[in-house]
Amino acid sequence: MAVKPFGDQTLTDAINRAKACELTMNSGRPRIMNYAQTGKSEMAELTKLVTVLAQQVSEIEKKIDNRPSGSYRKPPAARPELSVPDRPPIVCYSCGEPGHISRRCPKKENTTGGFNQTGNIDPNLLQGLLKQLGGQGQSAPLN
Repeated sequence: MAVKPFGDQTLTDAINRAKACELTMNSGRPRIMNYAQTGKSEMAELTKLVTVLAQQVSEIEKKIDNRPSGSYRKPPAARPELSVPDRPPIVCYSCGEPGHISRRCPKKENTTGGFNQTGNIDPNLLQGLLKQLGGQGQSAPLN
């Protein structure tokens, strides 16, 4: 604590000032002690809360561990659009028959659907076409 010079003119003023300082000093100590005690009680309360939370977490973990492996999934919800009896049957766009879609049509040719469908082309014909396009077919014969 820093000592400040006071301009007390009488002894009574100096004594009163000293008493005020003593009161301030004495009243400050219990406050510090009160803060320390509340800090301890808060710490004890927080420790209890953390202990309770840790117990709750361990109980939840036990419930999760004891659950059968497939029971965490929700059962599939019934789709009302599939159970509507007024819906017309699915009709294939390729063959016109009901019961399947064009992509799964059994009468449709099994093609890969790309530009690179060279399975039915004669390799000799392909070589001839490549030669006509600039002699690029001389590199390696296609077999």
